[in-house]
Amino acid sequence: MVEVGCDVNDDCASNCTNHDTFECQEGTCVCTSESVIQCNSNGDCESDCVGFDSYACADGICYCTTYTQSVGTLVINVTPEEGSYEVRNGATGELVIDMNGSATFILPPGLYWVEFLSMVDYVTPSPRAVMLEPDSTVTVTGVYVQMLGTVTVVFSGPASQLIVNGSHDVNLLDYIIISDRDLQERNMDLQLTLSGPNGEG
Repeated sequence: MVEVGCDVNDDCASNCTNHDTFECQEGTCVCTSESVIQCNSNGDCESDCVGFDSYACADGICYCTTYTQSVGTLVINVTPEEGSYEVRNGATGELVIDMNGSATFILPPGLYWVEFLSMVDYVTPSPRAVMLEPDSTVTVTGVYVQMLGTVTVVFSGPASQLIVNGSHDVNLLDYIIISDRDLQERNMDLQLTLSGPNGEG
């Protein structure tokens, strides 16, 4: 079934090309083609209506019918690509998508619930409710933020100079260098109490 929809009959004109007639029925385009095959029963039309959703014999003529419904596009961008997520039907709770990495999906219109799954050492993005309209595109972005450790330095004596260079080094008066890179990678916290030479500032 090709998925495109309608509000009035004219909405189906472009969606029912190569068909003889079309009609909008409760938001669904009904596209009908008349076959040149003569028939006596519905079964006579089966071979000539391959690829259609239904067929019927009426007044000796086969009518092949396609039903069409609207769709929308859901784009999910996730960083890093290892991030995984689930998409559920907002009305029924049914699981529609379960995967990881950025992707694009073609779905029927309606309410959807996008939930990002947890990753070790990362803060999980918040879940999102998405209303997908016919012939529209909705983009959802999920960014996992890495959890970092912190370094707290407590001085027991006066220090004449403290230079902080980004997240790399802390340089003290007595040239003690502390690297906090490993702490960040391991999601650890550390408190250091430092004093000058011989315990004096």
